[in-house]
Amino acid sequence: MERTHGGKTTATAGAYALVHTVIQSMVDTGVLPMNPCTVRGAGTPPQSAPKVVPSAAQLAALVDRAPGVYDVAIQLAAWCALRPAEWVELRRRDIERHSQTSAQGTEQPDRVVLHIDRQAHRREKSWVVGLPKGNKVRRVEVPPHIVPLLDEQLRDRSQPGPDGLVFLNTRGQQVDPANFGKRFVKWSEGICTGATPHSLRHFGAVTHQQAGATLRETMALLGHTTPAVALQYQSVAHGRMSLLAERMSALVKTGEPGAPGDDEDQDNGKGDGGSDDE
Repeated sequence: MERTHGGKTTATAGAYALVHTVIQSMVDTGVLPMNPCTVRGAGTPPQSAPKVVPSAAQLAALVDRAPGVYDVAIQLAAWCALRPAEWVELRRRDIERHSQTSAQGTEQPDRVVLHIDRQAHRREKSWVVGLPKGNKVRRVEVPPHIVPLLDEQLRDRSQPGPDGLVFLNTRGQQVDPANFGKRFVKWSEGICTGATPHSLRHFGAVTHQQAGATLRETMALLGHTTPAVALQYQSVAHGRMSLLAERMSALVKTGEPGAPGDDEDQDNGKGDGGSDDE
């Protein structure tokens, strides 16, 4: 059995595990003399391939390569961790705005919140619209640096009216997530080879965590109900370890906890040579 990730191979592993369990119960009760399901590891789902997550620079390069009608869609999907089927169904009425000013009284970009309560897939010649995956609706706040881009999209390229689509394809129609996915894979070649539209959602999750979000906050962003799924997005971004190492070194200064010479329990060559808790 070919054990690669995804599709029927994962389903086959689950089916094999179920059959093994059922037959083993019959063996345990004496109905059968032995369990013929003896293929080692056949019931274990194949491991997922490592996720390809673009860096901020690679994201910018992807935006430059893709047709201009997708510029804002790609960035909104990335920074807001949206699924393709969610942003293709985004409409003007799903955008909540709150004007704000700074302490100095200067104009600031509106605070914008997206209501993610639908997703859309194309089935043959018709569209199927339903709740987001897992039936989990959510509100996602747009990072301030994306708000002006979204404003430009709404002004110049979106359909009019409350029910107007925010994003359209090169023919002025609703974006088909499947077709967009195929094109996105081609755009990513040589920039972030192996990336898919879901890589944009992964980018948003990783960036959100690195900005200081708690696990529960990341779960709310992604629309997950269990920590196990959200933890799959705990990736290590390129250069992140070096940055953390530099920050650790920056803590080594007089008066900071853990700085050299700051430990009152140091034996300085005296005592019994150490603690059992080290």
